[in-house]
Amino acid sequence: MTSSAAPAQTSSKGSSARAVLGHLRHFFTQPERLLGILLAVMLGALVLVPLFELIRETLTVQPYDRAYLPKAQPGEFTLFHYERVFAGRLSWAIFYKPFFNSLVTAFAATAICLTLGAGLAWLIVRTNIPFRNFLHTLVMIPYMLPSWVMALA
Repeated sequence: MTSSAAPAQTSSKGSSARAVLGHLRHFFTQPERLLGILLAVMLGALVLVPLFELIRETLTVQPYDRAYLPKAQPGEFTLFHYERVFAGRLSWAIFYKPFFNSLVTAFAATAICLTLGAGLAWLIVRTNIPFRNFLHTLVMIPYMLPSWVMALA
């Protein structure tokens, strides 16, 4: 009985291995999946690797930091750069004030766009104003223009 059980196990293992290989072959022969894998590798190489390198550099002592950290050796772990940006004497000028200005600008732009958009949408849909179709076309122009044209403006 043991001799008949052993071939059954190897054949089931062989068939499961063939099934896995068939599934992988089917997976990798579809061009959209290969393109997705290629784009993921490019994302990792062009975005994630430099990002991790940047973070690693901010967490280590650099040779030019010796003026601020005389006892530290280049390459040692440090939180000096983050402390300097978030809690240093210049942190208000180099981080908090620009961050606050960015938030104010973002909220103001959002409020203006929502107010104008809701008002124009109500005028176009709910009223019978003259030049309604022309106004509708004017509102649609930003969607028709490519984003790089808007960035140049």
